[in-house]
Amino acid sequence: MSLALLWGQLAVAAVFILVASVFLTKTADVIAVRTGIGRSFAGVVLLATATSLPEMGTGVSSVALVGSPDMAVGAAFGSNLFNLMIIGLLDILWLNRYILNHVGMTSVIIGTLG
Repeated sequence: MSLALLWGQLAVAAVFILVASVFLTKTADVIAVRTGIGRSFAGVVLLATATSLPEMGTGVSSVALVGSPDMAVGAAFGSNLFNLMIIGLLDILWLNRYILNHVGMTSVIIGTLG
């Protein structure tokens, strides 16, 4: 397979993930409002589980199919670092000063327990 084709597949997958993430977030918010479970709980349970499934799939397949546990550990650490970078970028780009100052107390408690 050519390198250009691989980059093209990655770009298509990235666009698909971005579109699906918007849909997933809106759906989790609707579920939280309609069931009354709360947005923080829906974010911790529903969104965190759904967004961790691809990482679990790449981790299991890199060990079971490719035989590369280093790739699985690298993906897990890289994902955590990327999530921290997203929080940092949101903090820099947020117009109302610091984004973490606008987080509700429920999210702070859940984050502390996590």
